[in-house]
Amino acid sequence: MASGNVTITTSANWIPEIWSSDVQEAVEFSQVIEKRVNREYEGEVSSMGDTVNIQTTTNYTANTKSAATDVTFETHTTPQVQLLINIHQYAAFRVEKIAEKQAMPGWREKQTRKLGYSLGRAREVTLSALFDGFADNGTIGTLGTELTDADYLTAWQKLAEAGAIDNMGEADEALSIFLSPAAVAAALKIEK
Repeated sequence: MASGNVTITTSANWIPEIWSSDVQEAVEFSQVIEKRVNREYEGEVSSMGDTVNIQTTTNYTANTKSAATDVTFETHTTPQVQLLINIHQYAAFRVEKIAEKQAMPGWREKQTRKLGYSLGRAREVTLSALFDGFADNGTIGTLGTELTDADYLTAWQKLAEAGAIDNMGEADEALSIFLSPAAVAAALKIEK
């Protein structure tokens, strides 16, 4: 009796595969640090060069002068900051003509956009590594351990002592503070 049944095997040539016109895109991280980078020196290297030497200044000390005493002059040797243009990065793919002709509409545009994301992400990762190289960066807390109330109070005090924020907690517009997702989650636990 069952010998005349049509099965998925016998009708395989009539069961189509459906290709969605939508795409599941790879997760993309937000660009946090790059948006806050000082770009005022970019014009210095727009036509040539691989180094921009940036001069710095130092604040002088206000001294009290007594009558009939000589003034003591200050001498400061100011350091020079170098902006090095020494990283060349790229992201690339090659598409054969036949593959482009046969691909679904919008495929190439999606791939091209992913190239831009890859370059932006590489810049973000490179920038985040710069913080590790700061001398006397006043590290607060222990890597991999949640920040505590005491850690946040110490951070506030150090920022105030450095002049980055005033005693009312108002920050200079150039100040940026970066916290990892784990640090933000820990801060939410203690309602900071």
